[in-house]
Amino acid sequence: MASPPNNYGRDLILAALDRYKEAATRAESEAYQRKIEQRFGRFRKALSRYGKKTGTGHKRILVPKKLLKRRDLKRLGFVPVTAAIPEAGQIRMRSFRHPDHNYHLHEHRRNWTMHRDSSPASSMLALREAQKPDGSGLTPDGLSLWNRVKTTFTGLPHTLTEGVPGMAYYLSGRLMGAPGMKTKLEKALPSAYFDKIDDWKVYKGVAPKKTEELLTPPPAPVPDLPPPATIEAPPLAKAAAEFAPGIPPQRPISRLPRITEKTMNRWMLAVQDHDAARAGKHFDLRLVDPDAGKAHSWAIPKARLPAPGEKLLAVQTFTHTPEYALHFGDKKPGIIGQGYGKGRVRMALKEPTDIIEANNDKVRFNTYRGRELSEYLLRRTKNDKWLLQNTTTTREKRPDLPDSKPKYREVTPDAVDVADNSQLMMAKVDGAHNTFVLDRDNPVRVFSYRPTERDTGVIEHTHRFLPGLRTRVPKELDGLILRGELAASDPHTGRIRDSVDTGAILNSGVWKSREAQQHSPLRAVIFDVARRAGENVEKLPYREKLKILERVTKKLPFLEMPPLARTAKEKVNLLNRIRTGQEPITSEGVVLWPMDGGAPIRSKFRPDHDVYVRKIYPEEGKREGLAGGFSYSWTPQGKIQGNVGTGLKHELKRDMLENPREYLGRVARVQAQGVYRDKSNPKKPGALRAPAFRDWHLDKNLGKVS
Repeated sequence: MASPPNNYGRDLILAALDRYKEAATRAESEAYQRKIEQRFGRFRKALSRYGKKTGTGHKRILVPKKLLKRRDLKRLGFVPVTAAIPEAGQIRMRSFRHPDHNYHLHEHRRNWTMHRDSSPASSMLALREAQKPDGSGLTPDGLSLWNRVKTTFTGLPHTLTEGVPGMAYYLSGRLMGAPGMKTKLEKALPSAYFDKIDDWKVYKGVAPKKTEELLTPPPAPVPDLPPPATIEAPPLAKAAAEFAPGIPPQRPISRLPRITEKTMNRWMLAVQDHDAARAGKHFDLRLVDPDAGKAHSWAIPKARLPAPGEKLLAVQTFTHTPEYALHFGDKKPGIIGQGYGKGRVRMALKEPTDIIEANNDKVRFNTYRGRELSEYLLRRTKNDKWLLQNTTTTREKRPDLPDSKPKYREVTPDAVDVADNSQLMMAKVDGAHNTFVLDRDNPVRVFSYRPTERDTGVIEHTHRFLPGLRTRVPKELDGLILRGELAASDPHTGRIRDSVDTGAILNSGVWKSREAQQHSPLRAVIFDVARRAGENVEKLPYREKLKILERVTKKLPFLEMPPLARTAKEKVNLLNRIRTGQEPITSEGVVLWPMDGGAPIRSKFRPDHDVYVRKIYPEEGKREGLAGGFSYSWTPQGKIQGNVGTGLKHELKRDMLENPREYLGRVARVQAQGVYRDKSNPKKPGALRAPAFRDWHLDKNLGKVS
């Protein structure tokens, strides 16, 4: 038996590989066909759900060409036509129609506009008439003159109801200089639609040399060949290299996701100081979306962040990778040696950021450094040009914010006249006094009344109190500034917690404060009206104020009012509930508001006194390592009147002895059986009788208690 030639084995392997490639191409083509059919089906559903009527009554959507290419339309059975009413802004007179289901696509730059005709066009009716029953091609007389005449008449409904109005709309738009259809749709379509299609994968597909080759069955297998499973496919090509450090090869500028005040997200903010060879020194601001794995990017030519009230130009650039945005130039300067962005990069800022609101034309984001707050707004002005504005509230911006508390008269509980119907009794909440600013279409902003040395001149708690931050004020409540209390509460019982817990939440950073509120959420209790439409209404009769407060709580239920008592019976019940500890909102006392005007009256069951800590002294005897208490005075630098050693917990005593400077100057609330007169000046108070420490005064220790 003659032996086969030397190249026989090689020819067998090459033949097998050819068949493998042909079968793989066939399978890939069929898979691709299924994918684009599914893709077009999703666009049809999107047209029904998100489409907007921006033309002659048809719903329309934008279809990115990268998601549905021209060759894909031909695979789906679309036919190019020129006898169609054009759209403003389309780049070719030719459009694509489908003879079976009336979908119609016009070509614009980077997009198709897609709608569905109400009735078929005559050209599509002619194609339907000309098709063979099995759909394999056209009949010999398919496009005969008779067929064309017949379909012209049957297509008259489309011509009269859609063609003529469409041409009139097109011509009037051209004469009036109206924007193109693509521009109208970009503004009209909801962000949810663009967010949805942004996540769709771009299909590369295949381009076989001849469609007929894919339809012919593969040749019979060559005998005595090993089974195809033993022949390995050629290795896949490696992923394409980046266009530049941190920039994918496609150089995308990704759409920003839609985020509202109800779906706020925590992203990362990175600011890179970029000394570029070509663009010069600038800042690269990057907002890193951890869910999408994208770093939305802007270049700031001024190479700094704006101060409060200032606006700076920001130019949107290619979307970068999170790895580059968060790590390049972080620990040491990074060098881009050549090409796009060549230069030196140093990380100037990297920290979590609160995305309050976002869409493809606007981003509101905040940073919280310690107890400092910075608010920013990025707004698109034209194409890739944006403005970065620092919108942080300052005292200069809000001079109408109250900077003091109301003055109260004091009476003992026994002296309260429950039969006086001219007074409204209200439970006194033991929290932190704040002002609540209500501006139309803005969140409820919360400010402490106390002055501060911070650059902004205000202490703001808006972003700690999430119910107010996630709400927008209705127009009926515009221009109100209310007084109230913020207090930590038990999430299960609603009972107000100790003021120390409230102080810890309000004096910590925003992120830490929100974490603590998982166990002790803040409650907002309002009781007074300070401003209305810019007018000072502090002296307005409380009868009128009460109507305003009730209207506020109806529109914004998270702003609640404390328990009220109007009749003698209700007042006695309220006093008894507070005295016996059955009232969850307070154990302190009540406030009496004269309904026709006048100063409010405060009545506490356990009167306390505000004193200043002047000196820490150690415990005597066996308890070494603990403070015995502190010396106090009535004013910050006044005469020391006595000592307080009762009511202090061991943990507090230990910390006071180890860190005495942390406590000097604090204001303590101390309960006592009475007050002696100062021996050197009988008109002034002296030492307290049997003093006992209660807690730190929350309002007067903001920034000191943690």
